[in-house]
Amino acid sequence: MLATQRNYYSTSNLWGLLAFGFTYPEINQFSYISSGGFRRDITKCLLECLPGRYERLETLAAKLNYQDGTLAKFEAEYLTTCTLNQSIPLYECYYRHSREHPFILLELEALLNSLGVRVNQDSDIRVDSLTKELEIMHFLAAWEDSARLEGKNERPYLLTQLNFLNQHLSVWIHPLQRDINEKSTINFFRALSKFIDVFVVHETERLQKIFDTG
Repeated sequence: MLATQRNYYSTSNLWGLLAFGFTYPEINQFSYISSGGFRRDITKCLLECLPGRYERLETLAAKLNYQDGTLAKFEAEYLTTCTLNQSIPLYECYYRHSREHPFILLELEALLNSLGVRVNQDSDIRVDSLTKELEIMHFLAAWEDSARLEGKNERPYLLTQLNFLNQHLSVWIHPLQRDINEKSTINFFRALSKFIDVFVVHETERLQKIFDTG
């Protein structure tokens, strides 16, 4: 995560935590989730950077735990339901018309490059993956924080966040959440996708109000 803000529990790091929750399961991630650390830090982000505004999200955050098994079981469920060749691909292009795919991928790659995020062409993680798009929001919010702390104009970063949500995450996160809710047997992934779905709606509305009011 990008450490440009003084407060660890920022909106930027909330986006980063959400991305981490959907990364491929490994021991550190699993320990963080199963110990309750992930749920605790998500809740702290809500309470410290968005106090009193997202009561529904606080309720959803309480469900972000996994105490139903081992890392092997957690990993097996992820592989079964959340990979490109299985029932719930975590990729935007899966939910968009095929003629849009080249433009989506080029736009995402250009945006990542502009943020200084190196795109590894040999990586198995595509630029239209859920984790990459959540990371983009993490970086945009971090640049917003940095600009504000330095007394610079943060509005370009706010506008870029709003445009990105409207053109990407808002378009496909709800169908993805519906698929995960119907097909995944692990409550953690169901709760996390619901949290992201609701958070995207709230952030889109919040950012839109900033520009509607001038």
